[in-house]
Amino acid sequence: MMEFKVLKCLLENDYDDLLKQFGIDKNKAAFEAERYLGRKLNRPQENQQQLPQKPIQNSVMQSNLPSMTAEGAADFFSQLGQKDHSQES
Repeated sequence: MMEFKVLKCLLENDYDDLLKQFGIDKNKAAFEAERYLGRKLNRPQENQQQLPQKPIQNSVMQSNLPSMTAEGAADFFSQLGQKDHSQES
């Protein structure tokens, strides 16, 4: 059973279950290693490690926008240009 737990931790690159199995506190172990080495370890932040960033999908962003035809877009920019010229006068 222990072999499978070790293999799982190696494959997933997540050793929390293995540390718990041996009763090792991850933060205390890191503190002791830093104290022994005399320097800080390069380790990722806890909140960044646990919350992977999800890319924003284009369909989600575009679903909130009104649909517009090419002619409608041309009219919009034409009206926008006319408003700019009328404000300059």
